[in-house]
This record gives sequence, structure tokens and C-alpha cells, in this order.
Amino acid sequence: MNLNEISFFKEFSCMIKDCPNTCCKGWRVIFDEETYQRYLAEPGKNGIRLRSSIKKMNEEVYFRTSLKRCTFYEKEGTCNLQRTLGTDYMPLVCRMYPRFYQHYGSFAEETLFLSCPEAARLFLEHLDDLTFVKSDREITYERWGTNDDESYLQWLCELREAMIAEIWDETRNRADIFAELVAVMKEVQTSCIAGEKSVF
Repeated sequence: MNLNEISFFKEFSCMIKDCPNTCCKGWRVIFDEETYQRYLAEPGKNGIRLRSSIKKMNEEVYFRTSLKRCTFYEKEGTCNLQRTLGTDYMPLVCRMYPRFYQHYGSFAEETLFLSCPEAARLFLEHLDDLTFVKSDREITYERWGTNDDESYLQWLCELREAMIAEIWDETRNRADIFAELVAVMKEVQTSCIAGEKSVF
């Protein structure tokens, strides 16, 4: 099975305290079940500290927040949990972000969310080689989605490549390109609903 990663995937490294817009603020850190059970079973003072920081509401488990920031966020811009206990003690979403993993069944893709300043910087730095490259790493995460049509998924990948090529055509006006892409996407949507495959 092919694993394709965005060309700058391996270059990413968290800026930690040097980040201009930390991901430790402004949202709720939802726990995965494995992390939650680990915190419940943690012995000693660390266990007490972790459990006292947990809130459960409507089947969601997350860290209590203070002033809309994670309770473990330090004013220096570091994560106290990571600094004192290690990265493995962070919830899965904190360990993964901004990495994005997608397993489609016949292939998988790995990229970075551009909401992260460092990921966005790498994206802009790699505009000349913005593509997916094959990786020999093992796929360790579960499949997502229910589409079993491999030829359809392959067609979507080819459509994406064609759209990217159009966007980077420097001989054409950007407004014209985007207007054309919107029209093409409407055609694609109509064709997909009808069970057909539009040609870009």
C-alpha cells in the first residue's frame, strides 16, 4: 500500500515557545480514550495532578481551561506536561498536531494543517516543489471513510494535481483561473451526483 506525504512533512518541528500563535490556547483539548485511561491509572502525585485537571461533559473528556488556554500552558510558551513528564503524557491530539494522517484503504496521505504558523511557513517555502512524495514508513493508523472505489479515489488525486497545475500557470490571470476552477468543480459535483466522472 502506498503512503504519500507532502514534500516538506519531515521538515516540520514544533517552534514551542518561539511560536507566534500557540496551539495551547483558544480551544478545548479533547482526550482520546487511551490517554484518558492512562491518566486515570497514573499513580502518585502525578496521577492526582492529572486527574484534577480533567473535566468530563456530554461524553467528552478534556483539560479544564483557564482564560481560554490549556491548564498546562506556561507563560514562557511551553507545555508543563510535556516539560515535566514527557511528550508521551500529552493527549494524542497534542502529539499529532499539525500533522494530518488520512488512510483511504488503497493508499494513505500525510500532510500538515496550515493553521500552524510553522507548517504555513514550510508551505510557502516549498511552493516550487509542492507535491506528495512516496514514503516507505509503515501505516499504523486505521482506515477512515467507506469509499471502496479505488479508481474513483485515484481520479480525485489526478484531478487535484491538474487543479494545482492550473493554479501555478503564471501565463494566466489568477481571477480567471479561480473562476474556471469554480465552474469545473460545479461540473464535477454534478457528474459525481449522477454517477459519472467528469474530465478536467
